[in-house]
Amino acid sequence: MYAKLMGLLKKKRFEHSVGTAKTAVYLARKYKYDVKKTAVAAFLHDCTKDFTAEQTRAFVKKYGIKMDPQSEKIPALWHSYTAPYGVEKMFGIHDKEILSAVRNHTAGCAKMGVIDKMVYVADYTEYNREHKSSVKLRRMVKNSKKSLDTLVLNVLQNKLKYMIDGKKIIHISTIEMWNELSR
Repeated sequence: MYAKLMGLLKKKRFEHSVGTAKTAVYLARKYKYDVKKTAVAAFLHDCTKDFTAEQTRAFVKKYGIKMDPQSEKIPALWHSYTAPYGVEKMFGIHDKEILSAVRNHTAGCAKMGVIDKMVYVADYTEYNREHKSSVKLRRMVKNSKKSLDTLVLNVLQNKLKYMIDGKKIIHISTIEMWNELSR
């Protein structure tokens, strides 16, 4: 798995995947959840992110991947559609929790499972991320007794601020996630 993923990703993205997996393992231990499944989901979450636009289109066509019309307008989300198929087809992993976490690590969704949430937090707070909000939240992950939902909500709040400040499109799944978690 390690060698195959290294062949798919650029060096920096591969290092991010390793960092995300290590952070997710920390979270799985902290919240007493399946460490192996969490590590695999986190390690493979970006397995198709370095595809070119042409490779992505070919992959989508080959596997009949359906994207909602809003996602088609947000290239940063495309890999959240292709990566679950990559995990299945290139790595032979069919576990529903792993595939769900890979699918939901970017935009999220209202009904995220435990592994989804850990990968979502780990992706944003892993040690290679250098922006201020990631550093701040990384300290919160390591030094607090906050619930997993509180960590997810903090990551989501920072992502929403970034998208609003940058006048970016916010996917409806992200809005639904906010509404669900902030109740």
